[in-house]
Amino acid sequence: MAASSGTSPAMLAIMLVLLACIPAAYYIGSTANQTVDGPRNAVLGNTRQSKTQIPSALGRPKPSVPKAPSGETPSAAKTITVAPKQQVPLVEPSLDSKVEPSSLHLPSATTFWPHIAVPQRNTPTGEAQEEIDPHVEEPSSIFDTMPGDLVPDLSDVPTGCKWLNVVDLPGDKLGATVHCRGIGGNRSCMYENMFYGNQDFFTIQLGKPLPPLDQLKVNTKGKFGSQTWVPKREFAGNAAEARKRIQSKDGRIIVCPHTTLHFGTMFSNNPGHGLWDGLYPAFLAAIRFGYAATPLRLVPTLDAWKGDCAPGKTMACQAKLIMEQFGGRGLIRHPVLKAHKAAGVPVYFERFIVGSGQMAQRWTQTDMSIPGGRSLDGMRRYRDRMFWSHNMTYRPWVPKRTNRAVRAFIVDNKRYSSSDKAAMKLAVDTLKIEGIDVVQMSWASYWPFAKQLEVLGSSDIYITGPGTGMMLAPFMPDGSVVINLLSQRKCYGRTWPHPMEEYILEGSPHLRALYYNGKERLTGFTANGLMGLIRRAVNLTRTGFTIPVPKRTNLSPEGHVLVEACDLAPVACNQMVKEMNGQGGPYQCVNDAWFSYPVYEVGGYDLNYSRPDGKNVSCTVPRDEIRMLRTKYADQLAGMETFSGSGCSS
Repeated sequence: MAASSGTSPAMLAIMLVLLACIPAAYYIGSTANQTVDGPRNAVLGNTRQSKTQIPSALGRPKPSVPKAPSGETPSAAKTITVAPKQQVPLVEPSLDSKVEPSSLHLPSATTFWPHIAVPQRNTPTGEAQEEIDPHVEEPSSIFDTMPGDLVPDLSDVPTGCKWLNVVDLPGDKLGATVHCRGIGGNRSCMYENMFYGNQDFFTIQLGKPLPPLDQLKVNTKGKFGSQTWVPKREFAGNAAEARKRIQSKDGRIIVCPHTTLHFGTMFSNNPGHGLWDGLYPAFLAAIRFGYAATPLRLVPTLDAWKGDCAPGKTMACQAKLIMEQFGGRGLIRHPVLKAHKAAGVPVYFERFIVGSGQMAQRWTQTDMSIPGGRSLDGMRRYRDRMFWSHNMTYRPWVPKRTNRAVRAFIVDNKRYSSSDKAAMKLAVDTLKIEGIDVVQMSWASYWPFAKQLEVLGSSDIYITGPGTGMMLAPFMPDGSVVINLLSQRKCYGRTWPHPMEEYILEGSPHLRALYYNGKERLTGFTANGLMGLIRRAVNLTRTGFTIPVPKRTNLSPEGHVLVEACDLAPVACNQMVKEMNGQGGPYQCVNDAWFSYPVYEVGGYDLNYSRPDGKNVSCTVPRDEIRMLRTKYADQLAGMETFSGSGCSS
């Protein structure tokens, strides 16, 4: 490039420096529509990556990232369509074989979530698009270079916490600051300089006043928690007074540098609850502050477990082992902190995120979607961090494949009857003749969890009934199809088809969900019914579909009835959802807070339901609207069948 007339060499040099400082433009995929010519190609460029290339935000080498075409700029509002690059067909291994890293896909943390100023988008039944902090490349900590012995007994995985003398704490690491996002029960807060000691968690106000405690209350326990958690507060006029407030028995303190994520768990002996009622809502809090791809130390109120983790004996400890990997800086169970408090040893956290809000998987919303799945792109981010933290990768979407190149598997489920399994076998055998291979498998045979991720990351079609098996569906790659086989629910003298966790699928806009016909499900599976669904799924995975999928695309017919009834009767719908979440109304509404219950008018949603004491306590429901919509979807819904028997089936 030659200097133009009148341009001095010095000016040219300045211009070149300025040009070098302009960052390359990349397509942004958080909220833009995309055509699956390779899922998220607009972000990721369909680059083949090695398993060893893990994002730099988690402390490993950074993969190369393609630039946007010349003249294009990122836009959250535009539709991005990318012509597929020449693809090498995937070699189709069996589910037991090792997948070559070159056939899998690895996103880049540094470009996956750059900050986008997204306008608020409110719809009658949808979440507002929440604006979040920019991605944080966490700086080094002053504590990294300070001498001190590591504390080995906090966790089975190194936490980076070390012993220091209280008098050695720097003056700027004593007084707290706090930044919160969200309001009321949906608030999350990030503290600088949090302590744990005689008063449990506490902060020290030193200098600038902190907000009133009522403005800092958060919920740490998912659906069944309340807005009650707030750290105690000490006051100090100077650094010497602040150090006295720490109250160390022997003058020492455990210092945990960098960022810690604190949250509660419920029923965590079940990995589905551990991952989705504990870790997932806490991770949404981390997303809010830009820490989706930053190493985190986890401090959960995790239940204890008995025995060693081993194949076939992983139920009670699986959530704990996954959390240890997921954070990147170890896991400190709350009882461990209590033991140090009893010994008079305080603990310091340099940065502390807390507040899972009303974001757990069973928190019902009027759009029938899991909280944060769309508004924070939480499901894809959760999936990606799960793969990165386990040093695993997932495959890119490949167009125009043969039937045999599409990988599908059916997961064993306790809800299948012997006749269901016979129909499955007949369907699998018949499809094999057509060149469609479907593998039947059980997750119990795949341990540790990385082996399950390997299956999920290299597959296209996930077929399962409701329950814990459904909770792994969001970890499928972009462009995958999930088939929900429903269950035959029997309770309150009634029987009906039960999709259960469809909010998980509706909140996963990188997937397409298909459902077995509810009317046919009550008589059991048929080979023809299964084959029709699987053929449809194969066609979708071969041709692709728009990502993110439009809202309501992944709902079952029952889900459509309920969300459309909410359109017609928003006041009754809002009250129904509040009661489902325990915000008023009888507890029966919480117990029966599955979408199929109000649609089929069972349990607390039966007009004539009464408690054992004879009092009618029916839950609020837009009954007239639901009855009208049941006619609209009559070919896909069951009737109002009854059964003779007692108790409830799952």
